[in-house]
Amino acid sequence: MSKLHESEDSCVTLKSISPTRCTAKTDAIAIVLKDCEVLIKTMDEVYEKTHDEYGTKAKGVLTCLEQFDTSFVLQLAELLFSTSE
Repeated sequence: MSKLHESEDSCVTLKSISPTRCTAKTDAIAIVLKDCEVLIKTMDEVYEKTHDEYGTKAKGVLTCLEQFDTSFVLQLAELLFSTSE
């Protein structure tokens, strides 16, 4: 795949898009699933110890990680994406 890209000399050229983006997503999903407990613990610690925007963001991530639908969708996405590799 390609997309238009403006080079340094202001000429419009085609730039190739990496075909590994989908596989990188699959690897990222697998890591989140594998280390979910560590992520939950870390987000909880950040939320408890900081009282700023990072604590608020950590609480949002923590809430998402603890929901069933997040786990279900991540497992489904890993299954679907891994079959296309």
